[in-house]
Amino acid sequence: MKYNIAFLTYDWNTEIAGQFTQGIRQFIEEHPDVCVHLFSGFGSYRSNDSYEASLQIFNLPYLSSYDGVILQGNRVWNPEERNKLVERANSYGVPVVSINYPLDGTVLVGSDNYQASYEMTEHLIVKHHCKTLAVLAGLPSSKEAEERKKGALDCAAKYGISNVKVYGNEWDEEFGAEAVRIMMSEGGVPEGLVCGNDNLAFGAETELLKNGYRIPEDVKITGYDDLSVAAAAPVRISTVDRNFPRVAYTAMNTIYNLAEGKEVPQIIHPKEDMIYSSSCGCGDKVNEVTVLKEKYLRANRYVYDYYKLHNGLSVMLDKARSLSDIAKAMEQNADAFQSGAIYVVLNELYLENFGNTNPIRHYGNKMVMIAMSHPDGMECDDKHVYATFSRKLLLPEEILNKKKMLQVYSLQAEETCIGYIVTDGFTSKVEFNFLETAFSLLDNAIERVRRASVMESLNSRLSMLYITDPLTGLFNRFGLEQKGRLLFDGLMKEGKIAYICFIDIDDLKKINDLYGHECGDDAIVRISQVIVRGLKDSAAFAMRYGGDEFVVIGTSSMKKDINNELEVAATEESHYPYKLGASVGEFEVHGEDHLTLQNAIEKADDVMYEIKKAKKHGRVR
Repeated sequence: MKYNIAFLTYDWNTEIAGQFTQGIRQFIEEHPDVCVHLFSGFGSYRSNDSYEASLQIFNLPYLSSYDGVILQGNRVWNPEERNKLVERANSYGVPVVSINYPLDGTVLVGSDNYQASYEMTEHLIVKHHCKTLAVLAGLPSSKEAEERKKGALDCAAKYGISNVKVYGNEWDEEFGAEAVRIMMSEGGVPEGLVCGNDNLAFGAETELLKNGYRIPEDVKITGYDDLSVAAAAPVRISTVDRNFPRVAYTAMNTIYNLAEGKEVPQIIHPKEDMIYSSSCGCGDKVNEVTVLKEKYLRANRYVYDYYKLHNGLSVMLDKARSLSDIAKAMEQNADAFQSGAIYVVLNELYLENFGNTNPIRHYGNKMVMIAMSHPDGMECDDKHVYATFSRKLLLPEEILNKKKMLQVYSLQAEETCIGYIVTDGFTSKVEFNFLETAFSLLDNAIERVRRASVMESLNSRLSMLYITDPLTGLFNRFGLEQKGRLLFDGLMKEGKIAYICFIDIDDLKKINDLYGHECGDDAIVRISQVIVRGLKDSAAFAMRYGGDEFVVIGTSSMKKDINNELEVAATEESHYPYKLGASVGEFEVHGEDHLTLQNAIEKADDVMYEIKKAKKHGRVR
């Protein structure tokens, strides 16, 4: 039996996100009966925007089509949104695992923050004989921060260390530095600082060194998470390696067991690894330098590869004038992403609204694939569209059935859901924001093309306002110069006949005098509608020539059809207080006549005038 797993991740720290994919990859290599779709929102650290378009990526998958769901994210992905996903999955009988964040209706897989912090604090007290301690706790609203703080305080209490002060209300380096400055202003820094994460520890260490403190001789420091900043610090920071690949692997194994109907514990804590390094007086400095060198070489290679990609892709995207150009640029640079096959899929709802500026805050029912790095026999149309398919599928079925692992990344612009990118491979450079920064080039290019389309539409509308009559919607004299003359001159050059109709409303002055100008305007509008209905030639040009005069240019005779429509209007619309009528004169112009457009209009006017005179004398039209 094949199991389909949806892994939904939203983490501001791409270094952590990259490590999660390592664990997923290991699991599916060991379990050929498992298929994973990883949906990444590229989480942000500070954003609290409830309309964050990147979060909409989690409304993309139809959870009912999966055998299990895994959720992993930071605090910006608020509990209310996560709970909705859990409730939806549970309503279909689909089990859910939550990583590092307890949610009702899920199995929790994640770090034992309390125990790891307790153990790290105990190491400072027992191994290094710290008699005074302070805790840099991190964000108060974070459950992880509170658990780590409690672990440190409980350990200190067990060993009789009282008066442990707690500092900090955020996770950033600046708050670690600020905590140290406060300690110094209060009279001194304790022997040991237990920090809620590596960023706080790095900020505290930097500030201490700047003020002449020696680490670890004067102050010992510990962090949490084992991020690159801990290895790169002036004095390598002792920290807790949460082993995110192991966490992801355990989460995958747990959801696999649940899909098979097995019983599992409600809380599972994969073991953390304690890294005791130079900042507490432990560690192998030679080995620490080796680790740092490896991280540097990876980062250096990333910079090289990113600029190589950027230089190739950005130039092509800057030149792109259409979505087709953008699709071709992505296909030609796909290998530079180092992520296997790449598929660019746009939200059909976004495409349907491409010509306006309204944000598209959700995905429609259909998706449109405009680019794929490995066509595999599929061909695109003249708009570079390979397939339009149901959102339920994620990719066209002939592709989807061949893939064991797909990573889905959100394409967005502010509040707008542009679509998504799918890759079927892993890249180690995800930990350096490689994909996020590269895909942002695509976001920007698509939106630039859309804005150009919007401007073109607005300019077209403004142009139409300039050349059309506001009362009737027909062309005005400016329209005659830009459109009518073009049609007339073209017919003359091709040696064809141009038919010119001159139409004048009967007794408009009388209508205005007896019934008011509102009725007069109404008569003008009604005659314009009669003219439009009478035109069988789609290429014909119709305009309001003056107050009660109209001119029509066509490729065939129009007089009879317009007169027929006039008779219909006069009989069917008897509820008006006036009788609607008009005189229609038509003149044929041949190329050999060598008449200007103005000459031809005057000739048609003369014909119309004779008809109007005949009406006044009672002669039949």
